[in-house]
Amino acid sequence: MSDHRPHRGSEGPRRRWSARTLDEEVFSERLSGARIPHAMPERPEDMAGALITAITEACGASMSSGGGRRRRRHEPVYWWTDKIAAFRPQCL
Repeated sequence: MSDHRPHRGSEGPRRRWSARTLDEEVFSERLSGARIPHAMPERPEDMAGALITAITEACGASMSSGGGRRRRRHEPVYWWTDKIAAFRPQCL
């Protein structure tokens, strides 16, 4: 029987934030108030998991979401009308 733990992939989709919106004070406050358990020689995964959670929560509190595809801004076209705009959501 093996005594090692299998590697597990990331939990769910990666989160993204817009670093341009970083509020350093909020990030610092959240991270300094986080409770990270001291690593036990046999369970460093617990400390790593708590650290990842603390950093993720600090990022979420201090930055706006940067996920999703970037959308280009299009110039308005002459043929687009309010009537077309009203029908568009029904088609999507």
